[in-house]
Amino acid sequence: MVLDVCPTSNLRTGVVQDVAAHPLPLLHAAGVRCSVNTDDPAMFGTDLGQEHDLAARLGVTADHAFAAGLAGALCEDEVLTGLQAAASAG
Repeated sequence: MVLDVCPTSNLRTGVVQDVAAHPLPLLHAAGVRCSVNTDDPAMFGTDLGQEHDLAARLGVTADHAFAAGLAGALCEDEVLTGLQAAASAG
C-alpha cells in the first residue's frame, strides 16, 4: 500500500495546523510508503515541484517518493521496468 500525500492541501484544508505537525516524517520513519502529489494545483496554488520541496523539508526526498510511487504502480511489468530504468539513467 502506498499513501498519496498532498502536503499543501493538508495544510490549506486544516488537516494539519502547520508544517511541523505534518505526519509525513513519522509515516516515512515507520516505513510507510508515501508518494508526494498535488491535490488541486489551481485551487491550492501549488505544483509538483513545490510539493516535493515541502516534502523534502519534512525529510522525504523526491527519490523516496518516486520509489514509493513505483512500488504502488498498477501497471504492466514492462512499463514498471521502463520507469525504473529511466529513473536510474536520469
